[in-house]
Amino acid sequence: MFNNQIISIEVSEESNFSFSRKITVDEMTEFLKVLSSSYKTAQHLSTTLDSELEVNIDSCLRALLVNTSQTVSKSNEVEPSFINDLNSYNYFSAYAFNHDELEIVSINYNSPLKIEITGKSLRNLVIAIALMGGEMSTGDFSVKMPGIADMIQKLSTTYIEIKKFSNDQSVIDKEIGKHVGTLPHTDINSFNALKNGVQKT
Repeated sequence: MFNNQIISIEVSEESNFSFSRKITVDEMTEFLKVLSSSYKTAQHLSTTLDSELEVNIDSCLRALLVNTSQTVSKSNEVEPSFINDLNSYNYFSAYAFNHDELEIVSINYNSPLKIEITGKSLRNLVIAIALMGGEMSTGDFSVKMPGIADMIQKLSTTYIEIKKFSNDQSVIDKEIGKHVGTLPHTDINSFNALKNGVQKT
């Protein structure tokens, strides 16, 4: 992936206790899985939506959570799990999402953890980071992420509500809107004219 923009992501250590603790391997795996899935979803939408429309946080988050919820039958689950269902989503979409993968350029764990990542589409990478709650500085393309546990919990809460009311579009719209409203970069939606999967009028 030569000549692609490199984004430096700073991942916060967990600080829910009286002290900060290191990021576990499982947490790092979940973080990269969600980032990769979000980016692939944005890339897929970029090639399947009407050419006059673009991708934003709202449409990408909607596709990621709604499509993931549809890959696993409710009757097959004891309790909905965003991360477990995401595995199924990635498996079933592997052939449909034929796009360039994100690549790790470097990892530096000198507290905090810093990862340099590159991808074919800078815009879609920014959207993927933003829907996970990352705060990006456009000056040097650096990103500050929230704690992984907090980020996963936030997405999981929205996901469970969407899965619970999968046949109620008004509830899905409400939950997606609520989630997007808590993100630091909701203004990324102004990149284009797409809202809730349709063009604004």
